[in-house]
Amino acid sequence: MRVHIGISSGTATVGAKRLEGRAESRWTWTATGSVTNLAARLVQSGHGGEVLISAETARRVGAAWEATSMGPAMLRASMHRWRYFAWGNASVATDEGLRQRFREAGRERRNIKGEEQ
Repeated sequence: MRVHIGISSGTATVGAKRLEGRAESRWTWTATGSVTNLAARLVQSGHGGEVLISAETARRVGAAWEATSMGPAMLRASMHRWRYFAWGNASVATDEGLRQRFREAGRERRNIKGEEQ
C-alpha cells in the first residue's frame, strides 16, 4: 500500500466536538481552519507515495529538506491558486532515507518559532 500525505503549517482551532448520531452521541478531538483545509486539499491532490507541503511549511523547514515547487495551482475543491511543494518522489512506506530524515529531525526539536530548544 502506498500513502500520500499533505502537510500545512500555521494556526488552527483545536478542541473537543460532540457528534450526534441516530443511536448515540460521542466526543471527538478535532482541528479546523484554513491550515487543516489546505492539508486536506494537498492529500487529495497527491498520488501514492507523495508528500505534498504548503509554502509555509517549506519556508519553515528551509534547506533542511529538498522540496520541488509544484507552482501555483488550483487544488481540488478550492477556489484559490496555492503554492505548494513536493518532498521528492519518496514512498513514505519504503524510503529509508526519508525515515532517517524524520529520525534526525526529531532529535532537533524546535519550538513554534523555529528556535532550537
